[in-house]
Amino acid sequence: MTSWPDSRWTAAQATIISVLILGAGLQVSAELARAFAVGSGFGETGDLHRPTTTEAASTLAALAGFQATVVALTLLVSCVSGSRPAAALMLRRPADGARIVATALLGLGAFALIYSAIAFSIDRSAVAGDLAPAIALIRSEHGLAALIVLGVGAPLAEELLFRGFLYPALSKSRLGPAVAAMVSTLGWTALHAGYSIFGLVEVFLIGLYFCWLLVCTGSLWVPILCHGVYNTTLALGLKWLPISL
Repeated sequence: MTSWPDSRWTAAQATIISVLILGAGLQVSAELARAFAVGSGFGETGDLHRPTTTEAASTLAALAGFQATVVALTLLVSCVSGSRPAAALMLRRPADGARIVATALLGLGAFALIYSAIAFSIDRSAVAGDLAPAIALIRSEHGLAALIVLGVGAPLAEELLFRGFLYPALSKSRLGPAVAAMVSTLGWTALHAGYSIFGLVEVFLIGLYFCWLLVCTGSLWVPILCHGVYNTTLALGLKWLPISL
C-alpha cells in the first residue's frame, strides 16, 4: 500500500477546492472561446455543424486555457499544503522505473483495444460520435497544437487534479482507497459528459486503472505517462489512419 503525502486538506475541503478549480478553468475556457468568436466573427456566421479552421483554433485555445488554469491552481493549492508540489502530488520516480511504465502501458493498451472492439461491434455510431471532435481537431491545420493539447495538456491537468490532489485526500478519509477511487473517477468521468454511454464507461474504467497504478507505484508520473501515451497514440491514429466516420 502506498504512503499518502501529508496534506492540510480534508476530503471535503479537497472536493470543494477541486470543484472551484474546475469552475475557474471552465470560466477561462469560455472567455477564450468567446474572444476567438468575437474576433473572427465566427459567433455570428460560423456553422457549428461544419468545423472550420477558426472553430478548431477557438476550441484548442479554450482547451489549453482550461488545462493551464487547472495545472496552475492545482500546483498552487498543493504549495499551501505545507510541502513542495512534487511531494504533495506524488510526483516522484516510480521504484521500478521504465519497466513498471511499460507494463502499465501494455495493460492499458490491451484493455483499450478489447473494449473498443466490443463497443464498435455493438454501436458503431456511438463510437464514431465520441471520436468525431478529436478527429476534427487533429485533422485541422492546427494538428500539432491539437496533439499537444490532447497528448500533454489533458493528461497533466486531469491527473494532477483528480489523481494527484483529490484522490489521496479522499483515500485518507473514512472512504478508503477503493471508494475514493470510484468517487474521484466519477468526477473525472463527468468531465467527459458529452460522450456516449460506451465512452463514459471506458473513461470510468480507465480512471480506476490509473488510481490503481498510483496506489501500486506511489508515483503520479505513471498514470500521467500512461494517459499521455494513450491520448497521443489515439490522436495520431485518428490523424493518419484511413478512418472515415
